[in-house]
Amino acid sequence: MSALAGLLTERVAIARPDPARDAIGSASGQWIAVATISAGLVPEGRNGWRVVLRRPSAIREGWRMTWRDRRLRVTDVTIDPRTPDRLILMAEEMR
Repeated sequence: MSALAGLLTERVAIARPDPARDAIGSASGQWIAVATISAGLVPEGRNGWRVVLRRPSAIREGWRMTWRDRRLRVTDVTIDPRTPDRLILMAEEMR
């Protein structure tokens, strides 16, 4: 078993923005569920979180994660060549 498995103790739901437009051409504001996956979360600053996911996980900046009763917005996605089996995300809590 890899060391990564012991870090991923939480479940997060990932959603991406719906590219659909409303009648006047504005973004619909809806979210499309992508997946629910295992993750490791560590507080980072006042409203921030460092999130570790197993690769390959298709996730981009601006996407949303739901964890417990919290909604988090992905602000950064990092692939560290020293740890190619994981993605490291920075996320901020949405109020």
